[in-house]
Amino acid sequence: MKESLLRYLERERLAERRALRELRALPVSERVECGEAIAGLGVISQGGGQFVLRASEHNAKFREGDILWLSDGGDVESGLAVRLIRYDPARREIVVEQEGRDDGPRNVASTNLVLDRRSMDLGDRFATAVEEIYARPGHSILLCLEGSLDTNDDEAIRRAAGSEARVRGLDKSQSEAFARALARPRIHLIQGPPGTGKTKLLAEILDACLARRERVAVVAYTHRAVDQVLLKAAERFGAAHLLKLDSSRAEAPELANANIRRVGSADRIPNDRDALVVGMTTHAACRAAGKLRFDRVAFDEAGQIPIPTRSAPCASPIVGFSSGTTPSSRRSSRASTPTSTRSPSSRTSPSAIRRRCSKPPIG
Repeated sequence: MKESLLRYLERERLAERRALRELRALPVSERVECGEAIAGLGVISQGGGQFVLRASEHNAKFREGDILWLSDGGDVESGLAVRLIRYDPARREIVVEQEGRDDGPRNVASTNLVLDRRSMDLGDRFATAVEEIYARPGHSILLCLEGSLDTNDDEAIRRAAGSEARVRGLDKSQSEAFARALARPRIHLIQGPPGTGKTKLLAEILDACLARRERVAVVAYTHRAVDQVLLKAAERFGAAHLLKLDSSRAEAPELANANIRRVGSADRIPNDRDALVVGMTTHAACRAAGKLRFDRVAFDEAGQIPIPTRSAPCASPIVGFSSGTTPSSRRSSRASTPTSTRSPSSRTSPSAIRRRCSKPPIG
C-alpha cells in the first residue's frame, strides 16, 4: 500500500502542476471569472511585510490562510509570495502578509495589482508524511488506512463523561459526542451542519481536558477558525490556560481583549506545563512538529485542512470537528447519527481547479 500511495501522490503532483500551468495561461479576466484571481487592486498601505489592498470587487474563492501571488498579473510567479490574512467586505480591504522574508520586506507597485492562487506544492510533504507514518507501526493514521483502527470506546470513561456532559447542560447528541471524544482512544470526528453548536461543544471538551490536566493542541486551517475556538474557550473558562502560537505580525484585538496571549515560537511554550490549550494554524503546527508535547489534538473545520498538514501533530489522540460539507477519511459521528466516510478531498486538486475554471461562476 505504501508504494501505491507514493505513486498516486506523484501522479497528483504532476497533474496539479499541469492544471496550474493551464490556469496561468488564461488572461487575467478569465482567471477572475473562474474565481482564481482578484484584479484591479491598489495599495492603501504597506510596511513590515504587510500590505493593505483596496479591492473594488472580490469574487475569488480565497479564504484566510490561503497562499497567493501578488503581481502585475503577467509573470505571476515573479511576484510576491503572500498569505491572505483577512478580508473586510464593508471596507473592501484585503490584508496580505509577505512570506519568506529572509531578504527583508519588499515594496510593490501601488496600482493594478493581481492576487492569484499559489500552489501549496504539498507533494514532498505528502511523501514525507507517508514515510513517517509507515516508519511507526501502530500510528493512528496507518491503522486507519489499513482499516484496522480500533474505534471502540472506553466504556467506563464514556459513562462518566456522559454524566458530566449532562451536568454541563449539553443536549443528547452533544452529550454523546462529548463522551465519545473523551472515551475514544485514537480518532473521533464530530460532524454536523453550521449552527449545531460544534464550537461550544469543543470549548466544553477543552474544559474537561484541562480538568484532567491534559495539554491540547487546537488546530485549524485559518487564523479566524483558531481564534473563534480560543475566544469561545476563554468565554467558557477564562484565558489563564490558553495560548496561541502565531508568528504573524497581524493585529489580533479580539484575542488581546480576551487576554489570550500570543507567542511567536514553539520554543517559548513550556513542555513541562500541564493543563494547557495551544491554538495554531496547520502551517504553524507543521513548523512546530516534534517540538511540543500534547496529550490530545483537536482539528476544527477538519474537512477543510489539506491532508498532509494534518499528519504533523497527529502522534496524539485526535478529535476532528467538521461541518459535514467536505468528506473526511476518519470515522465520524454526526451531531445525531454516527456515520463513516472515507473520501478525502483537496480544494487544490487538479480536478477541482479544472471544475472551477470550466465555466464562469453563477450569480
